[in-house]
Amino acid sequence: MTSGHINSNTKISVLIKANSLVIDALVSINANFSKLRNPFLRKLLAGRVNIGEACQVAGCKLEDFMAKMRELGFETDLATTLVSEPQSKTASPNSELKKLDQLVLDVRPILANKQDPLKAIMEVLDTLKEGQCLKLLNTFEPVPLINLLSKKGFATYTERPEPELVITYFAKTEQSRFKIGIRKPDCFK
Repeated sequence: MTSGHINSNTKISVLIKANSLVIDALVSINANFSKLRNPFLRKLLAGRVNIGEACQVAGCKLEDFMAKMRELGFETDLATTLVSEPQSKTASPNSELKKLDQLVLDVRPILANKQDPLKAIMEVLDTLKEGQCLKLLNTFEPVPLINLLSKKGFATYTERPEPELVITYFAKTEQSRFKIGIRKPDCFK
């Protein structure tokens, strides 16, 4: 059975729609993919996350992901399988974000109530002032949000202090503040 041509930019929802065995296959690669078994999280994440991002969130190799998809009949773009391990952010200069005044938002209860936390996150981000950052508590790395906010000029830093706790820090940079005339915090100088 041929399931279609995929690459690192293919959305996870496309894979699941094309082949009902995808979720079990992904869980066999990495237990972090078991979140896709939850219908709410699957609906929330699968349409927002592509294969490359999913590998980063789960902490698995793109090569392993693509090999498993080939077993299910997908044709893969070989160029995308050359990417190695997800990059660790532990040595990031953005770890300085932790020193800023923190507005903490724990989205785990929002997700447990089967609600999308994006609106709550954006509301907190809109209130950030100079010298502040959002400290977002979650059970997974919000890669689509990180990518979106990075494009809008936010600095980010992620750490995993516990297996089911991911902390991501977000702060506006000079680039994002330039439009509203706020001075850059010292950590960005």
